Amino acid sequence: GIPELGSLADDFDVENQGQSTSTTIINGRVSTTREWRFLLSPKRTGLLTIPSFKIGDHESRPVQLEVLPASQASQAGETLPVMVEAEVDRDTPYVQGQVVYTVRVLIRVSLQQATLGDPSAEGVIIERLGEDRSYETLRDGQRYKVIERRYALFPQHSGPVEIAPPILSGGVPEKRQRRGGSGSSGSAFERFFGRDPFEDMESLFHPTRPIKVRGPELTLNVQPQPDGSSSPWLPAESLQLADTWTADLAELRVGEPVTRTIAITAQGLSAAQLPELLTEVPDSVNLYPDKPRTETRVDGDTLV
Repeated sequence: GIPELGSLADDFDVENQGQSTSTTIINGRVSTTREWRFLLSPKRTGLLTIPSFKIGDHESRPVQLEVLPASQASQAGETLPVMVEAEVDRDTPYVQGQVVYTVRVLIRVSLQQATLGDPSAEGVIIERLGEDRSYETLRDGQRYKVIERRYALFPQHSGPVEIAPPILSGGVPEKRQRRGGSGSSGSAFERFFGRDPFEDMESLFHPTRPIKVRGPELTLNVQPQPDGSSSPWLPAESLQLADTWTADLAELRVGEPVTRTIAITAQGLSAAQLPELLTEVPDSVNLYPDKPRTETRVDGDTLV
């Protein structure tokens, strides 16, 4: 038989599993042992129970665990080898307005084959802002390597919005070692950490210890569009409207075409949020509009 893991789903994530079989012969008597290994990650703090597993007529004993918050490790004087921090530049934005979300991974050990998930939130458009940044910092007298990643968040409805934190998965050595070097390709995060945290079972159980670190949960108190504000609603940090002509307006002639290009440039909005331009012309002018062209780019800590 095979152990059924469905009862674990409420309190644990099953990150990986493996099995092995061994046979021994002593004085002509054959004994076979099959062993299953499960890598479990608790979903919450408090008293959790690994339930009993039944195979055939046999049943294992349940195991009770007390899962402590990471903050208690620092209170007990233990320096955390890996931390994930997150912050926003504003917690009371207007609906559809930009919020810059910054996540920092701080490590002081050789973290191997790590991956960092993205934040998520219901009813929020999330876009990456530029490349990862890499630097060093001191915390509680300890030197940490920092990988910083930024996102632009655009909440689409007003009211409280919960941001699910990013999760860092990887492996740390059982015995603390000095940090190794970095690769030469990919983003700063990939160059420092690598890619797949569970590439093979050998690295899973030896010589590294798998870890999963969650960032803090943050809440946005999104404000509705103010009464009496203009439509369309554009909560940008700055907004510019400009136009150019392909000819001198004082020298136009009947029947000769002229092209007018109108551009909206918004800082703190994505191109998808910009309205369609409606242009009125006199009855004596024929109008042939082209299809709009849009572009979203990163400029420092904001979208343009």
